[in-house]
Amino acid sequence: MCFFLENMLREILRQLTTMKASLLQFNEDVQKLHGNKTKEFYRENFLNNFHLPINGEMELKELDSYLKSDINFKGTVEDISRIGGSNIYDFVRRSLSVLITDEVAKEYSYYGVKKKKIFKSLRLCDLLLGK
Repeated sequence: MCFFLENMLREILRQLTTMKASLLQFNEDVQKLHGNKTKEFYRENFLNNFHLPINGEMELKELDSYLKSDINFKGTVEDISRIGGSNIYDFVRRSLSVLITDEVAKEYSYYGVKKKKIFKSLRLCDLLLGK
């Protein structure tokens, strides 16, 4: 029974996160239509929106959806930059260890070789490599 409730609450949280990302994107689009680019919308801390490290494909897709909003992406860049590192390799390694589990990472390669999923197509890749 407890497992069922935990899964139900996790699913509700996922749906709320997706709805929040959609709403922020909608607000951003409306502001662009009105030409008001100076007003920033409220953005929660990225680390509060997700249970990290991400341990499943569905959660990774939710993160990717969240990062499609420019406001969320820029804010997440600020949040992730605090992880730091002595060089780009160290930063990416440390960031990935915080963001996704080894099991999720094993499913991806940068170009998708050896029948793995393509990491470079994810917005998370853009986040880590500064694109």
